[in-house]
Amino acid sequence: IKWDHEVLFQHHERLEQECKECKLKYQEALYSAQQKSNMQNMKLERKLDQVKIEGEKSSAVLSQILIKADVDLDSVDQSIVVDVVADKNNKVKMLNDELSRIKDAHVTMRKRYSCLVDKHLGNKS
Repeated sequence: IKWDHEVLFQHHERLEQECKECKLKYQEALYSAQQKSNMQNMKLERKLDQVKIEGEKSSAVLSQILIKADVDLDSVDQSIVVDVVADKNNKVKMLNDELSRIKDAHVTMRKRYSCLVDKHLGNKS
């Protein structure tokens, strides 16, 4: 009986060690995914900021050119300006949509990870 108890005890310790190792692997994978997701978010936010800055610069340059050319801003064909602004707005919207999609994927990944950890820990108990 002592021998059986010792065998079972060692098996239990081995399983606990495996559980700890799996948990560490899951955490490392989660942290890695979080870092990648955060980097993607930062890149998209930078792109969005750059697009906004470029749009503002373009508007300022256009205004200065029109002023130096002594063109009445009211007489400028507004459809061209509207088209440019609409194009810039579409780019900003696309970047915002991509950022939103990545954030949603990150949330989904975290939920899946949580379920896997719960499932794994539930099987080991």
